[in-house]
Amino acid sequence: MANEKKSLKYFMREPETEIVTAPGPETFKDEEGNTIQFEIRVLTQKEIQEMACSQKQANERIKKRRREKRRNPPHDSLIKILWYYHS
Repeated sequence: MANEKKSLKYFMREPETEIVTAPGPETFKDEEGNTIQFEIRVLTQKEIQEMACSQKQANERIKKRRREKRRNPPHDSLIKILWYYHS
């Protein structure tokens, strides 16, 4: 083993996707009345980070819309406000 070339390819290999089966809840049944088995894939860290980033972006879009609604009320409510102060 001392003469063999040592390689780091073993440590740098792509992780294998692990699929686990688990029984589903009682509400999910097949045609025969048996509970369905779910196949669950373990997510990689990269996939988890991508999902977190997309969720963060979606939350920012929602917050931006709410801020715009508060700053720019619809035309009807503006008329009601002006009518209230005028009378």
